[in-house]
Amino acid sequence: MAYDKLKGRMVEKKVTQGEMAKRLNVSVSTLNAKLNKKREFTVNEVIVVCKALDINNPSEYFFVA
Repeated sequence: MAYDKLKGRMVEKKVTQGEMAKRLNVSVSTLNAKLNKKREFTVNEVIVVCKALDINNPSEYFFVA
């Protein structure tokens, strides 16, 4: 998972963790755990994140080894 790249995309798009957590309907601490590889994103969460951050190729952010 390229979560550092995902965090950078959030900064680039000016989306805070609070805003993203609200979009995902999770707490900020849950989102933080996901961004720090302690919990996994669900498929639906990946879709929401991609829409929010205008990501056209999710594999660059979520499906890398």
